Amino acid sequence: MNPSDDDAHEFLVEWEKYAHLPIFEHLSSINYFQLSVQFPRFRAWSSADQMHGVADCLYEEAYELLTRSKLYRYDELRRTTGSHFVGVHYEDADTDFHLELTTGAELILRRQGSSMERFYQWYMRIMPEVHKLYVKVREYLERLSVPLRDIGPARAGFVFRFILYDFRTVGRASEPVKNSTILGSSLAKVPGVDGKLLDLGSSRLGDLGRIDLAVSRWIDAPGGSVREIYKVEAPGNLDYGALWVEFTYIAETRDDSSGKRQQPDFSEFLRRYDHPVTDFLRDRALNGFLSDLTSHVSFNSTPGLLP
Repeated sequence: MNPSDDDAHEFLVEWEKYAHLPIFEHLSSINYFQLSVQFPRFRAWSSADQMHGVADCLYEEAYELLTRSKLYRYDELRRTTGSHFVGVHYEDADTDFHLELTTGAELILRRQGSSMERFYQWYMRIMPEVHKLYVKVREYLERLSVPLRDIGPARAGFVFRFILYDFRTVGRASEPVKNSTILGSSLAKVPGVDGKLLDLGSSRLGDLGRIDLAVSRWIDAPGGSVREIYKVEAPGNLDYGALWVEFTYIAETRDDSSGKRQQPDFSEFLRRYDHPVTDFLRDRALNGFLSDLTSHVSFNSTPGLLP
């Protein structure tokens, strides 16, 4: 038996319990969040006439979301439009977010950076209502399709992005640490001038513009298999003193061991919004991966541009 939205909400603990881990002593900010659902790209949905109707649908569903989540302040809800999307922007100082549908049939809920505590409080208010919004938008798109058909997404995913900087050794004689040293625990070698692999160290940095690490792995989760992506970029700016970190949690079709393809249950994936932010982000990505990557150093995080 699948848990209801209210049941899933019980798994989201209050911020004080969520943030009890040592990693949050340094990770005080998130830089960007996005939830996206990719629908089939039927041309009928992207015509100018139909996009006006889609814009009305998004506004109405965002309005209902504000009511259900008890955020209210409907005067802060603004229509938005661009060459490739229609949507709404909720301009509230604490619970700001954008909701968009692109001409490529991708439904996107995104939020710019803030403190981790403010983001988590927003997540607790908004995410219990997102599945209802998804169902309504999906039903609207189904009514636009000719012939009328039952549609399903191609994929859906959560993205959590962080910018870390000012790495320093821990202790009385605190000294700056370059991002190559941080990344070196996971990426030991880089190509040299002749292409051959050489040990990654500070002496190599003059020839390197950016060092990237990206690893994905499959796990079993509510709704089926989910692909987790751990991505770290170590750019050369700020004298190699910053890291761009992105964690992605994606439900998409997977080939099993016999070559058969398994389609996720996207409704269940979106209902169980506790798994992306707790099991994946907090427990594995932050407390596991990032804690190991930054062991024995201190650092700062920023919700916006690097200072």
